[in-house]
Amino acid sequence: MEIIEAVDEFLLASKADGLKETTLKWYTSILSAFAEVMDTSISEITTNNIRQYIADLRDRDSRYVGASQKPEQEGSMSEASIAGHVTALKRFWGWCTDEYSLDRN
Repeated sequence: MEIIEAVDEFLLASKADGLKETTLKWYTSILSAFAEVMDTSISEITTNNIRQYIADLRDRDSRYVGASQKPEQEGSMSEASIAGHVTALKRFWGWCTDEYSLDRN
């Protein structure tokens, strides 16, 4: 299963579970950016790939890169924004582990 397909299925499942529209938009923004960077199957993504992705978020020198809600701005991402990415990724991978019977989360 390609990562972008898994993201789409996760979003559909989240909508079916009754998550608020704002939460769905938030997940869409974060997970679409993640899928664009990874662009591979979920079985190929390693813990180190995810760690590197988060480290790269910390190294950015601009905010709202590719985001539809705000124009890109200079400055690093806040700790709260990074924590939000981590939260979304944890929920997504937890769901993938259950949905696709992955060996680990």
